[in-house]
Parts: sequence; C-alpha cells; structure tokens
Amino acid sequence: MKKTIFVYLMALCASLLMACPSQAKTVKPDKPVDPNMGVLLLSATTDSFGNLDEVWYYYRLKGSDDKKSLDTYGSHIFSRPDDFPEDENKLGRLLATSLEPGEYELFDWKILFKQGFGTLTVTPKQAAKVLSFTIYPGKITYIGNFHVDSIKGKNIFGLSVAAGGFPVVADKSAEDMPLLKTKYPNLQDWPVEISVPDVKIWF
Repeated sequence: MKKTIFVYLMALCASLLMACPSQAKTVKPDKPVDPNMGVLLLSATTDSFGNLDEVWYYYRLKGSDDKKSLDTYGSHIFSRPDDFPEDENKLGRLLATSLEPGEYELFDWKILFKQGFGTLTVTPKQAAKVLSFTIYPGKITYIGNFHVDSIKGKNIFGLSVAAGGFPVVADKSAEDMPLLKTKYPNLQDWPVEISVPDVKIWF
C-alpha cells in the first residue's frame, strides 16, 4: 500500500513538473554574474495576497519557438518572498534574470488563482500584445513593474473570491532602482537601461 502511494505521488510530481514551463536562471545576490551575459530586471507584484497561486510570464528569443517563463514570485511552499513589506497594498519581489544577449519578446501570460478547492486559470482572451526588449552583455535591462490587478467576486456563500485578473505594466524605476542596490550588491556596478514597454494593461 505504501509503495503504491509513493509511486502515485512520484507520478503526480512528474506530471506537474512536465506541465510547468522551463524557467530562466534567476540571479543569486551572493553569486558573481557572468559579464558576458545580460540581466533582465522587473518587479512582479500583486494585490491578491491570499488568492494568487502562480503567475507565468512567457518570453522567447525573437524568432525562436523555445518559450520559457520568468520565476515571477519565487518559491511559496510556506510563504512568498516579499521585497515590499512597507507597502500594505502589494506583495511581490524584484526579479533579476540572467539571459544571453539578444532580442527577446514577452508574448503571453497565465495567472492561476486559488478558488475554494480548485484553481481559476486566467489567460488573455486573444493573443497578447508582444512586448520586445533587448539584452546587452554586462548590462541590466529594466522593463518595469508587472502588477497583477485582481478582480473580486462572490461565491455561493457570499465570500470574496478571485474572479479574474490582468497584468498592469508601469515604470516603477524610482522605487525599484534603490531596491536593486540593496538586494543585488553583485549588480551595483552594472549600467541600467530603462526600457519599459509602451503599454498599461497587458492584454
């Protein structure tokens, strides 16, 4: 019986891992960063504290079909990392991702909300607008704050639940640049290019 349960759990874990998109290498604050690589920088936040399960922002090298996702909110088995504890209206983190130099595009997203014992999956109703950015060797490309605005609804018991949501993109460099220096001391001497997409609600 125990062996059967173990095999079932292993199969379940394997299927979950196969369902998840591959992710790029996140910069570790205490590890050196290869100067031949570039860094993609953004802050990922939300106002949906208890209901948000996961957010995937998909990107690819321009002209490639190999899609990957950003490790948006990090591990949250017990608690989510929060780089903005002073702000009661949002939760999230500043994310630095190491990428090969080249031209890239963010082209899709998926938001998973907890809804009772199930999950509400939200995706764009049609193909999302492609957001292009360039990664340079030895340089940081900052593409802004990607904030998940949640839409609240009521369940059959009258309790508040997530009914949907969407990413809102904004230039929060005034907040994020000071955080960059404290969170990533290994990137303090890297030049930063501000390249926030000309879009507000990313549909």
